[in-house]
Amino acid sequence: MRTFVFVLVMAVAVLLFGHWRNARRRAELQALAAAFGLTFERAVLGVLDDGGRAGGAGPPSAPPLLRVLPGMETSSVSGTYNGVAVRLHRRSRGARMVVSGRHPMPLSVGLYVASRTAFDNIASRVGVQDLRTGNERFDREVVIQGNAPAEITALFSQPEVQQAVLDVFQTRMSTIDDDGVHGRLDDDGADPAAIRPMLDAVTRAVLAIDNARAFSGRLRHRQA
Repeated sequence: MRTFVFVLVMAVAVLLFGHWRNARRRAELQALAAAFGLTFERAVLGVLDDGGRAGGAGPPSAPPLLRVLPGMETSSVSGTYNGVAVRLHRRSRGARMVVSGRHPMPLSVGLYVASRTAFDNIASRVGVQDLRTGNERFDREVVIQGNAPAEITALFSQPEVQQAVLDVFQTRMSTIDDDGVHGRLDDDGADPAAIRPMLDAVTRAVLAIDNARAFSGRLRHRQA
């Protein structure tokens, strides 16, 4: 009997914690949506919860129990900021806020860009080669990989692109891929004043990359 009561109490505690955490994250993201003129959306198990969309109509599509279980709900904020399609969300595992800006058309070159780590330096010494631009400061801070070395190197050799990338990579968890630029905040806060600089940096980087590839015939061809 005691075991049953203990299990029941723990189950209720888990549900209450899940409800509290989901409610807190919803409130944070709704505040960000209002601050930046974006749209708040709530999804449960990857399915949009109609009752969670700002201005949504009809009852929530997900059963109430699923909406309080930890890990079931993934809220996000999306829309257009500085002319770039953006999305703000928390990773399902971990608390860091992710600020993503997406290209109108993916690069399609197998691109991966991240802050250089000690592991990357060791890997380069044993033959794992990444792409270099010739700018020592940029190459020291950033590791670039992809399937189209000439096009990628030309793109990231542009001074405007390099500065925009370094601005995003002030936080070491940020990355760039074919789809866009993904800035990750160092802490778990959701203060609009703290997020705005990253949102500005991410959208500047997306625009810098798009503007630079507009002058590259090979990269422009890959968009078709």
